[in-house]
Amino acid sequence: MNKNQTILEDRIIELENENIRLRTLIAKSETQSFNEQEALFDSLIQNIPFGFWAFDSNNICFIQNKVSKQILGDISGSSIELQRNSNKLIDSCLSKIIDVLDGKEIQYELKLINGNDKTIYYQNVLSAIKINNEIKGILVFNIDISDRKQFEHALQDSEKKFRKIYNNSTDAIVIHNYNGIIHDYNEEFRSITGWTHKDLLVKANFYNMCLPEHRNTIIKSIQAIKNDEQVFNIETEISDIVGLKIPVEIKSKIIQYGESVLVLSIVQNLSLRKRFEQKLLNTVVETEEKERNRLACDLHDEIGPLLSSMKMYLSLIKDTKDEEKTLHINSHVME
Repeated sequence: MNKNQTILEDRIIELENENIRLRTLIAKSETQSFNEQEALFDSLIQNIPFGFWAFDSNNICFIQNKVSKQILGDISGSSIELQRNSNKLIDSCLSKIIDVLDGKEIQYELKLINGNDKTIYYQNVLSAIKINNEIKGILVFNIDISDRKQFEHALQDSEKKFRKIYNNSTDAIVIHNYNGIIHDYNEEFRSITGWTHKDLLVKANFYNMCLPEHRNTIIKSIQAIKNDEQVFNIETEISDIVGLKIPVEIKSKIIQYGESVLVLSIVQNLSLRKRFEQKLLNTVVETEEKERNRLACDLHDEIGPLLSSMKMYLSLIKDTKDEEKTLHINSHVME
């Protein structure tokens, strides 16, 4: 009995030792796994391509990635309250804390000028860290959007320049769809048609402004344009808001306008040219009439006396029977 008891006790001790060994291995494995996960998490944090940092309820920064350190300096482990007076970005973020504590996720843009007088734009995102519905800290993202802002500003400048050229063009420009519904126009088009901005975009139809006998041709020709290299051209007339006919030349081509394919029509006002052509025609007719009158006067002044002289000589020839005198008169007539 004692021997069996001793064997049992030894077996129990072996099992306990094995249990301890297994627990140790599990603990080591869990520690290793935790360390690996922690290293992976830290690697993810450090490789975020924008500034990331967080602070706890005591305003102590407990995590900060390398991009954030480049932006703010190393504030990890320090009180961010002590940094706000010397750092406008931190001060700006802290000014939003009340809204974050109210449960809001805050996103806003901030313009700063660094020490090199370079303008930098940040998009800042603040979000609460909650554990069991209790706020334990705040996450902060500082995303440098300077390149995007520069592109947006360049695009806005380009748009302003385009609009200036567009609205100062001496030719009327109208952008419409294949059905004639107007999407945009320049000031010259509004000026020659006399329509208000509201009426042009709500009531007016470009095709309805065109000469009725040309309307179907214009519609069919524009709808037949297949690519942006084709241009439709016609000389016609359009009506202004009171029905006055305006001679114009229309050139149309398709364009990509935002997400839509629309028609760009350049409407050149020919009124001045037509008036000039009419004035030129009138001048030509008047000049020809003056020239005819001058020629008539010249003929009257030069040929009239000659014909009178010939008539007189012929009368003398008729009345005389003297042969010598007749020959003398004939010689004068021949001269």
